[in-house]
Formats: sequence, structure tokens, C-alpha cells
Amino acid sequence: MMCINLGGVPDWITAIASTVGLGFVFWQLLGLNQQTKLQIQQMKLQTYSDYTRRYEAIVTRLPEDVNSDSFVLIGRCDYDPTMRAMRSYFDLCFEEWDLRKKELIDDTFWSTWKGGIKTAMSKPAFKQAWEITKSSSGFGNDFATFLETLSDGNDLPNK
Repeated sequence: MMCINLGGVPDWITAIASTVGLGFVFWQLLGLNQQTKLQIQQMKLQTYSDYTRRYEAIVTRLPEDVNSDSFVLIGRCDYDPTMRAMRSYFDLCFEEWDLRKKELIDDTFWSTWKGGIKTAMSKPAFKQAWEITKSSSGFGNDFATFLETLSDGNDLPNK
């Protein structure tokens, strides 16, 4: 059996070997960190894309005159499908708001989504649909306050 005696190895060689080993470990950790950042960015983009697709699907179900200042919801022949689309829209808004409240989306995404919600809530169609929806929904007071503040033209700071 062969024995290796390291007693004769100078300390500086041991120090160099240790430094090289630590450098290798550090290099690997940096690579993992970059990979993790890339995966997080991809997940954010995927989430944003998913919500954008859902929004687009909802908007295509809304009536053509939904953005009109003279829009009146009650008494329309397409009331039921319009309200289904509006409820879907408010569900989507609630999910976006909830993601923000839980700090699961960043400022850039939230700013875009919040701006869209504010624009929608400035229109008579969405105000009317919200008045009907809020009484039968389980969204809660915080979300209702958020929507109503936006529909009044005001803004809650980053909420």
C-alpha cells in the first residue's frame, strides 16, 4: 500500500490549490445566479403574456360600442354576453391587483396593467358593469375601493 505524505508540500502550494478551488466554486455559483435570473425573467414574461392573451380574449367578446360615452348597459339585447365578458374582465383585474398586492409582479408590469384598468374604469360601460358586479362578487372592499378610486380619476399610490 502506498502512503502519500504531504508534510513536505509547502504551505503556499496548499494555499494556491485552495484558492483555485474556491474560485471554481465561486465561478459555478455566478453561473447559477445568471441562469436563475434568466429563468425568473422568462417566468415574468410568460406571466405577462398569459395575462395579455386573457385580456385580448375578453376584449373581443365586448360589444363594439363599449368605449362610447353614450353606452347604456341596462336594456341591451346583448346584456348577458356583455356582462359575462365584463365579469371576466373584473376577475382578470382582481387577479392582477392581487398579484401586485402580494408583490409577485414588478412595478413596470403593474404600471401597464393599472393604467389599462384606469382607462377602462373611466368609461361608462365599465362603471355601469362594476356597479352591477360588485354587489354580487366576492372581490372584497379593498379591491372595490381600488376600482372606484380609479374610476373617479384618482389614483392610489402603487396599490
